[in-house]
Amino acid sequence: GIVTAQTRRAFCQGMRLLAIDGVHFKIADTPANAAAFGRPTTKRYGDHVDGGYPQVHAIGLMELGTHMICEAVLKASKKNEYPLVGHLLKGAPQGSLVLWDKGFYGYKAVGQALNRQVHVLGRVKRSATFTRIKTLSDGSFLAKIYPTTKDKRHDTRGIVIRIIKYTFEDENRPGHGERHRLFTTLLDADQYPAPQLVVLYHERWEFELGNDEVKTHQLTKDMPTHL
Repeated sequence: GIVTAQTRRAFCQGMRLLAIDGVHFKIADTPANAAAFGRPTTKRYGDHVDGGYPQVHAIGLMELGTHMICEAVLKASKKNEYPLVGHLLKGAPQGSLVLWDKGFYGYKAVGQALNRQVHVLGRVKRSATFTRIKTLSDGSFLAKIYPTTKDKRHDTRGIVIRIIKYTFEDENRPGHGERHRLFTTLLDADQYPAPQLVVLYHERWEFELGNDEVKTHQLTKDMPTHL
């Protein structure tokens, strides 16, 4: 990476801030690209209709302070992005904090991060359920996640995480009035209070700014990328 100690908004309590997210790019309309990466589809009068150009899905690990991409993977536009987390985490230095969205949440990905001594802060899927182990001083709580229902039943191979629930009270913000949930491997509520982590999580939108810099300002707007 190129971040330094003087880079603004690049660290949190000494942890280097990174994010994992993805973006779609239009590519040249060739049979080879269409076969390799696929096209977006939509429904028209009940029938599936292919988009005009093939698309490639780029998943990246970005330094939030500099918008530098440290690791990236290209995949077919409709393939699941979750299996790529382990590869991207190879670019995260020990002791860093990685922010990611709910599409990357899962037991395996959390375990891969901890094995690399990397912390994670991310959203939780709506379908996820948790049994409260301990309520912390800021109202967040500890819970365990498991690789299988059998492990959950026998309490084996569990990973302890922390769950933070919050609600936006700003009518001008998307998601106002909705209950949101974050998870993190930062378990100490005194050192990492929930309000601080909620605000910090929304730094993930720096990734969207980085995507805009590439798609809007570095690539020709009306010409698809050629692979």
